[in-house]
Amino acid sequence: MEIRELTAYAEEKYHMAEEYKWASFPGFSVIPHPRSGKWIALFMRQWDQETGTQIECCDLKCGQECLKTVQAPYLSLPIRMKGTEWINVRFEKETDPETVFRLFDRAVSLGEKTGFTIVLDNTSPVRDKAGQQDSRDKVSGTVYQDTAIPAPGTFSRGSGAGSYNNSGNNTQSNNTQNNNTQNSNPRNNTSGNKNADKKGVDIHVNKVIDTDIVDTIIRDTVIPAIGGLIKKGRVFFREKQENARRQALPERLRQLRRLYHYGPETREEKARNFYHQAVFMKDFEDDAPWPGDFYSYLPTYQDMTTNQLRGYFSWRTQVRKGEYRRIAPSAFYVYLYELLNGIGAEPGQDVLNKMEAFEKGYLDAGIIKGNIAGDDYLISKYKKDLKKWMLEYAVIRELPAETAVRYEEPEQRERDEALAVLRAPDQFPDETVFDALMCFSDRRLLQSPVLKADEVRGKHLFSQAWRHAKAEYGEGQNDLFERCFGKAGKRSWYPLSSTLYYMQEKPKDQEYQLNAARRYVCRKGFWQEESYEKTFFDRDFFRGFMRETDRMLRQYLKTGRYLKEKPEDKWARPFLEKVIEEDKQDILEASRKKIVINFENLDRIREESLITRDSLLVEEPEERSGTDAGAYAGSMDNNPEASAAAGAAKSTEAAGAARSEEDSEENPLLSSLQARILRMLLDGEDEAAVTRLIREEHSMPSLEADRINEALYDEIGDIVVWAEDDRLVLEDTYREDLERLL
Repeated sequence: MEIRELTAYAEEKYHMAEEYKWASFPGFSVIPHPRSGKWIALFMRQWDQETGTQIECCDLKCGQECLKTVQAPYLSLPIRMKGTEWINVRFEKETDPETVFRLFDRAVSLGEKTGFTIVLDNTSPVRDKAGQQDSRDKVSGTVYQDTAIPAPGTFSRGSGAGSYNNSGNNTQSNNTQNNNTQNSNPRNNTSGNKNADKKGVDIHVNKVIDTDIVDTIIRDTVIPAIGGLIKKGRVFFREKQENARRQALPERLRQLRRLYHYGPETREEKARNFYHQAVFMKDFEDDAPWPGDFYSYLPTYQDMTTNQLRGYFSWRTQVRKGEYRRIAPSAFYVYLYELLNGIGAEPGQDVLNKMEAFEKGYLDAGIIKGNIAGDDYLISKYKKDLKKWMLEYAVIRELPAETAVRYEEPEQRERDEALAVLRAPDQFPDETVFDALMCFSDRRLLQSPVLKADEVRGKHLFSQAWRHAKAEYGEGQNDLFERCFGKAGKRSWYPLSSTLYYMQEKPKDQEYQLNAARRYVCRKGFWQEESYEKTFFDRDFFRGFMRETDRMLRQYLKTGRYLKEKPEDKWARPFLEKVIEEDKQDILEASRKKIVINFENLDRIREESLITRDSLLVEEPEERSGTDAGAYAGSMDNNPEASAAAGAAKSTEAAGAARSEEDSEENPLLSSLQARILRMLLDGEDEAAVTRLIREEHSMPSLEADRINEALYDEIGDIVVWAEDDRLVLEDTYREDLERLL
């Protein structure tokens, strides 16, 4: 069953139309009762990204007692609505339409119930102790109160509580034996009368009551004599008059009430009413305390009581003077709605300045905080709403982008800036490109040995890898940026839809560029947001590229533990090989000595070369004697520069020899103890012997298991050994990998 089947049933049988009351939430709709206007059904639709289907359900106002009589898996307690009158219906394949239609009929019938008034006759005589009528008091000494009776069809006219009287008053009764007992209560005259007519006449009711349709039972209660009643009545009415005088509306507030135009309860209509009332009350001031709590969704003046209105305008008077006092959140939301509509501030930048002042003076000052757990969360929510409205206001008012971007969510602003950099990496330095890469990468990449060895060079290589891959991936058809982050998409945007902002005129066509990755477009009064939606990011593909870059750079720089290759990331290797080759060429170019020839001295150079040639042809070189060798060594000692050069040459040869020796061996990952433990486990030796070895080394099995797994995580990528009951257990899946490593 689907929602549309129930809405079609309501339209056909009851002429009830489905209403969409929230433009920003198109999946929500309601069906109100045609007489009372109260909701009897709230429909909810939500798209499930995992299953690719739409989930539909409904909160139905048919009473939770239905859950006891109709037991079905698709019926449960309400999701959105509160109270015992509501249940929830899930629209699934197993949902029975007939059952849902019957529950909807019940909801409609419950909405049909109306009340009525029963007028009581207050002329019952008062008797004295002897049972005679008191001449001083000829009026009633009894008053009646109404209480609920059972549903129609379950009413009994027998004796006991809840029975009705079918006889006349005391003066008409002919039953003398009950003269002193039952006559004291006129209702007892027909107690136990099972032959009474269906329609009975109560002596204290001015009309005939049909007991099959009555919804209210009348019980009597004895009250004091008339003198006490009058005295208490005077006190009651005097107090009532004083309360009314205390709660009397000032004339300005009376006029405010009259300004409200009753009509369809849409957001647009509420915003229009709020704007006109706010303009009327823009300069009103009062001096009254705030009375207490006030909760309302999209609160307006009309939702407040008299005392709340006076307390709010008194609070607003102080706020405009820079003095902040605590008030209910729904009340200060009214103040923010006023600012957005230009009440108390000039439209434009002044509105944002006043909202920033409120954030600093009220939210940041901690005035709202109490002793309730979760206050910090509520404050962050209020600030988030405030920033969101300020951004939307800046856009529709076409304020400068550098002003609007300050109110963008920090996470969204960081993401937009990173996307703009990665889309054009050639226009930004290495540091900026690397920071943008980290915005979408695993933060553990910051601990890469490539960066620890040489941070500047490492960031340059990572940035160059992205530049090469973006320029060459897909051969221009679908570059790497679009492969990882998709294309900028357009979606409907409803600015200030969660406020009572009144759009006095239709917005003009415009385009607003917030930053390089986000802009807003208005066409024919409808807004659209164009941006990169993170839902469509392929983070696994992007992180695979970053991991393969880290792996190949570790091997190239011979640093850290080497990572295990992943076949799905091999597409990135050609781009990374080019980066590595470029880096080698840069190092080679930097190592070459540059010779500068001064051609002005070319003749002198030629003459000196001829003299040198003649001397070489005339004199034969002689081998150095031992004395000359000693002199040469002495000259080396006396020449610090020559000695340093020789020492550098020797250290370079030693480093090269050590490096070649290191390259000839496998990079060690495990300590000797860890290697022995793994060898014993691979050879199938007794687990007790392994535990004994660990104890002899003053360690524990669980500790050594963690060390082994951490050492091999980059190579294996999984847990290879774990501790169980003070012994080590080997994962056989990685036996071949461990044999290769050992």
